[in-house]
Amino acid sequence: MKKILLSFVLFASTSFAFAQNNFENAMAGNISKLEATNKINDLDQIASEFDRLTVQKDSWLPYYYASYTFVKKGKALLQANKTEEVNGAIASAFKYAMVAKQKEGNSAEISILMKMIHSLKMRVAPEKSYKEENALGMAEIKNATSLDAKNPRITIALADDLYYLPTEYGGNKEQAIQLYKTAVDQFKNYKAKTALSPNWGKEEAMQMISGTN
Repeated sequence: MKKILLSFVLFASTSFAFAQNNFENAMAGNISKLEATNKINDLDQIASEFDRLTVQKDSWLPYYYASYTFVKKGKALLQANKTEEVNGAIASAFKYAMVAKQKEGNSAEISILMKMIHSLKMRVAPEKSYKEENALGMAEIKNATSLDAKNPRITIALADDLYYLPTEYGGNKEQAIQLYKTAVDQFKNYKAKTALSPNWGKEEAMQMISGTN
């Protein structure tokens, strides 16, 4: 009986380790794909892959990355002048971000993500939504800063507002470029918590500085 029980425990442990390894490999692969593209169709596929990985019920990261994928899609749609499609991406980004927040709790990374969602809403219709969404977004920035003040993604989120918003709503491309440069400098001393933790932003900031966005 003891041998049977021991065999079962060993089998269960091995199965868990194998499943965890598969999850981590799949996450790492999807993150690499996400970092390599801004194409709308690619982002839809990547979001679906992250959604499938939410079967790992105890992890907030698939939800976080699914949300961030839809944030990237929203930005890509705006770049392509497909404004009428952005609200769908925003809704999906918000849905996944809320689950990530429920699972992880108070988190600088999720606050930064929420700030970017509010910024997308501002960019779609600043004349209607700037006041409310800016206030909500800056509250998220305040929270993120209180938790992780040197996180370069905070700086990138602020730079994005300056770069993309019209001047009458505070936009200033020159100031934005300076913030992107600050973010790149912050990455020199920044280290992600784990191999799967959010670590994006440096390449995006460098592209904005060079004008290749």
